[in-house]
Amino acid sequence: MMQAFQNALYINAGDPTNAVIYDREFIFDLFARSGLGIVAVFPPSIRGFQWMIVAEKGAPHRLGSLPEDDAPMGLARGPL
Repeated sequence: MMQAFQNALYINAGDPTNAVIYDREFIFDLFARSGLGIVAVFPPSIRGFQWMIVAEKGAPHRLGSLPEDDAPMGLARGPL
């Protein structure tokens, strides 16, 4: 979806629940450079939605990679 020089793709200014997609390697590098270790990841219940990443300052990075976004396709509308 993104070109090699991009690390984020801005999607929708009108709906913040559908705002930015980040490259996975960019996230790993950003956290590592900030001294944060990713200790847990919670994928979304609907494919393409918000992930939750738990990080701790100084903690060892415990994940080799983020899991695939293999949740079922669906629709969830944001609040009006």
